[in-house]
Amino acid sequence: MKQDGYPVFMKRWYKCCSSFGFPVQQPERPPSSRLLQQLLTNTPQMQLFTSFLVLSSLLYSTLAAPFSIPIQSRSTIIQPDANLRLYYPSADGKLITELTIDPTSGIVLANGTIPVPAAPVRTDSSLSAVFWSDTSSISIRVYYITIYNTTGELAYSGGKWNPGGDLGFAVSPSASQVSAVRTGTTLEVAYTKPNGTLFQIVAGSAWTQRGIVSK
Repeated sequence: MKQDGYPVFMKRWYKCCSSFGFPVQQPERPPSSRLLQQLLTNTPQMQLFTSFLVLSSLLYSTLAAPFSIPIQSRSTIIQPDANLRLYYPSADGKLITELTIDPTSGIVLANGTIPVPAAPVRTDSSLSAVFWSDTSSISIRVYYITIYNTTGELAYSGGKWNPGGDLGFAVSPSASQVSAVRTGTTLEVAYTKPNGTLFQIVAGSAWTQRGIVSK
C-alpha cells in the first residue's frame, strides 16, 4: 500500500528513525539505496540504537527461552544462599542439571550439569535436596533412586561436586519417592524397601538403617 507515492512501511520507518534522532530526511522519492546509506551511517545515534537492539535481543533470549525439562523428570528446589537451586535429571538419567535462579526475577543465572555415571537416576524417581552451611562453605546433597533400585546420592562439598554415588540400600521397584531432611546435624533419607516397609537411613560416621513405624 502506498500513500503519496511512498510505501506505508517506509513512511513509518522514517518516523521511527526521526524519533531516535537519526539524521534521516525523507527524500522526494524513496530510493532504497539512499535510505540504506542513511541508516548505515556510523553516527552516535546509530551506535546507541544498535547497542539498544543487541541488549534487547539478549534480554529477550534470556527471558523468553525456557529450559526444557524432560516430561517424566521430577525436580527439587532449595535456597542455600540468595539464589534458588533447582535440580532435575536428564532423560537418560546420566546427568543432573542444576539451575541457579534469581528468586525475584525468575531469571536463570547459571546452568550446569553434574554427571552421575556410576548411579544413573531411574526414570520415575523423585529427587530430594538438602543443604547446610558452616563458616567456610555450603554443603548440598541430592538423593534419588538409581536404575539399580537403590538409593543414590549426589554431594557438593568443599566447592565441588562428586560424580554421584550408589549408597547401595535396596528400594522397591514399584516405589518412586525418596525424601531427605536434615535436622541439626542429623541427615535422614526415607524410602520404601522391596518388602514395602517404609525405612530411613541416617548419616553419621556411617549410614545406618532405621525402620519407620506407620499406621
